[in-house]
Amino acid sequence: MATRRRIAVVLDRFSGSFAAEFTQFTEAIVRTFENDNDVVRLCSPGSNHSTTPASRTRRVKGRQLGKALSEFDPNLVVYFPSPRGICSICAHGYRLRRSTRHARHVVVNLSPLQSERCFKPLLRFFCPGQILVSSYRSLLLLSRFSLKGGVLPVGVDQRLFRKVGIGEKAELRKRFGIDQKAFVFLLADPVRDLDDLQPVSPLRDVAGSVIAARIGPDANARIHSSLRGVRIMPFEQSLPDLYGLSDCVVFYKTAQKERLEIPMSVIEALSCGVPVLAKPFGGLRDFLSAGDDVCYWSSRGELVRAAQRLRAISPVRVRSMKQFAWERVAARVTENTAM
Repeated sequence: MATRRRIAVVLDRFSGSFAAEFTQFTEAIVRTFENDNDVVRLCSPGSNHSTTPASRTRRVKGRQLGKALSEFDPNLVVYFPSPRGICSICAHGYRLRRSTRHARHVVVNLSPLQSERCFKPLLRFFCPGQILVSSYRSLLLLSRFSLKGGVLPVGVDQRLFRKVGIGEKAELRKRFGIDQKAFVFLLADPVRDLDDLQPVSPLRDVAGSVIAARIGPDANARIHSSLRGVRIMPFEQSLPDLYGLSDCVVFYKTAQKERLEIPMSVIEALSCGVPVLAKPFGGLRDFLSAGDDVCYWSSRGELVRAAQRLRAISPVRVRSMKQFAWERVAARVTENTAM
């Protein structure tokens, strides 16, 4: 029988528009760890991670973190940093390593790695073991500093995000008052500003189409007057339901700062059997090759042509997403840290 490992998960405070994505990722990974290991979560004050007794989560300030780690005496420390540069990640990781000299260490960096001017030998000294990133671009940046790294995709709960049947899809459309014959393009990421609509506005001209979108709670007040031809979906509505009534999910974001390198909405949509039209964001192309179910676009013209082609050949066969199950992603975090 395998020995249960003692895993300490150290979580920074995630802030900004995409804090929910970071929190969702870390919570899913930790739940998977808890299936076979003794796990404690050590969070920064003000973080939005669960603190229920069952979760074994403790909020600790910087000075208390070393003591808490020493008391738990883990044999594996997994650190999830907030978006920051390589130097900062290594410096904080070194402080963790000093508190747990006999443990193995891995850093899971979820956002695009930020380059900095660093003294390479000093950086290698501070490096806290392995750093996992979500794109080969970030991995290449690590290699420039001779740091040990690996690539890690985001995951998906495949029991929650699943393909719906024809009858279930019809019921969802009936509930939201959407024509059963319409071809529905879903903007899964919340619309927050008028600029968000500019890249996808030509979709209004695709014959027989409906654009469905969620408006973020922090959206520009003027945005509602600019949503001609866009069906507004409740922001708090279950995402699996929205994927279930859609024929295609459109990912249109370009800004990479402080968000996951692999958008979770793309992985979730494919897990629900819904094809995706996506900008070549972050590490998407590193894990998802282009095909009938995944089409990358960079201009409005490319988007319209891809949308029209998808409309003509729909329904398309969507690839299996088993490799993105949370259990497999969690295994990749620990596969090189076996005790």
